[in-house]
Amino acid sequence: MEQIADEQINESDSMSMLQEINEKSIDPASQIILHKAEQEGIETAWDRYEKQIPQCSFGQLGICCRNCNMGQCRIDPFGEATEKGICGATADIIVARNLLRTIAAGAAAHSDHARGCSANL
Repeated sequence: MEQIADEQINESDSMSMLQEINEKSIDPASQIILHKAEQEGIETAWDRYEKQIPQCSFGQLGICCRNCNMGQCRIDPFGEATEKGICGATADIIVARNLLRTIAAGAAAHSDHARGCSANL
């Protein structure tokens, strides 16, 4: 199956729309669904993502501090401005905290699967 199946494409569709769909996914089935969603005006995750651009550069660097209520700290990881948050955390500490909290949340969410496996054994 080539990019989007030819029978799924109307002649009135623009090449730019097809190119955008091809850039979103290489999977032919996904391309067909994206094309249908576009035709029917259904919002997809890609549409919602594009509405969020430009995204916060702090978030892209992983230095959004979500651990306390002392404020939204703006840490400059390049050393040109504030290097520590209100609590004293540096950019490295904030990234490590966020990573560990995410890992702990994922492990906690899936611990029930482990319990089920151990019960079967």
